[in-house]
Amino acid sequence: MLSLAFETSGPLGSAALGRGGDLLGEVAVRTLLARSEALLEAAEGLFSMAGCSAGDVERIVVGSGPGSFTGVRIAASMAKGWCHSTGATLCSVSSLRAVGAQAGAGKAGPAVCAMFDARRGDVFASAWPDGSWGVPLFENLAGPVESVLNRIAARGGGARPGLAGWCFAGSGALQARSLIAAGGGTVLGPVSADPRASTLLWIAHKDPDRGVADPGSWTPEYGRESGAVREAERAESLG
Repeated sequence: MLSLAFETSGPLGSAALGRGGDLLGEVAVRTLLARSEALLEAAEGLFSMAGCSAGDVERIVVGSGPGSFTGVRIAASMAKGWCHSTGATLCSVSSLRAVGAQAGAGKAGPAVCAMFDARRGDVFASAWPDGSWGVPLFENLAGPVESVLNRIAARGGGARPGLAGWCFAGSGALQARSLIAAGGGTVLGPVSADPRASTLLWIAHKDPDRGVADPGSWTPEYGRESGAVREAERAESLG
């Protein structure tokens, strides 16, 4: 199955093309500058490289957020429009799960928490005690970073410190590095911070039935967006 993926929930977005479990190519885009035209150009470049066309795509895989309202909307609109016009299947994958998979290499263990910065001390977060393929402790949680960390620590019967054995990834984890380290947790570097379209393809290949959606009724996980997020996005988009 030829699949095309779009991920624009964070500052660095991407488009990726894959067939079965093989990645054919991936192109990075700056999300706040990546309107649908830029994503379309990225897709066309991937088609040219792989020797195929838009009509050959059987499935669109999209990062469903949560994250930047502007960014999530870009990929969602592109994916829904593509499926409506071509009849391709739509598959949505949590952008937090993508970061969790990148952090744990998609394997069982270690315990992983993916966090996206929601500004003013808040984060969007998902956590998996047994790795991103296990049963989540919570998913798409929005709130103060301290509350998220305390919820993880409380699973072991106490308050922080109690994050030993947990890996944290994403922009929110980088912002909260000192708090996480104080609790005994490990923060992964920037290379794991942004969800990648290639990871969406990999997850969809490994778990093909999960996330299949009706393009007409599906809506992404925008998350609880604050005024700070909107102000920051507007300032960044204006240069």
